[in-house]
Amino acid sequence: MYCSKCGKEVLPNDQFCVYCGNKLYTKKAMIDNSASVESLQKRGMMLLEDGDFLSAEDYFNRILSLEPENYYGFLGIQMAKHKLKSEEEFFNYYKNLYSQEYSENINACDEDTQHIEDMISTYSIPFYLEKDKIIKKYAFG
Repeated sequence: MYCSKCGKEVLPNDQFCVYCGNKLYTKKAMIDNSASVESLQKRGMMLLEDGDFLSAEDYFNRILSLEPENYYGFLGIQMAKHKLKSEEEFFNYYKNLYSQEYSENINACDEDTQHIEDMISTYSIPFYLEKDKIIKKYAFG
């Protein structure tokens, strides 16, 4: 077995490199870490279902301290933040949030509407970029 930092050979049962002090990870340690992340994830999801959002957030933060790029760690924190009890509630929450945000029509004030109309008239190009195509594309009027 070799140290991942300095590359020198170390004994299989060593926990630290005797040359540089780097912490050594054996395959068993990696498997143990994975098992603990999985159990933290399950416990975090159970806490969300029970409505204990503060404790759930703590569990998901612990996942991220072990695996900084873990999807479920980030997902769980967002679910706890918004007090959502299941992944389905999470996806519905964001689906509704964004569908409302983009479904509203934004209307320009009268002065801006006139300015836009003037610009369309000035810069439209016959047979290429005509006024009615611009209005339709940008839903003016």
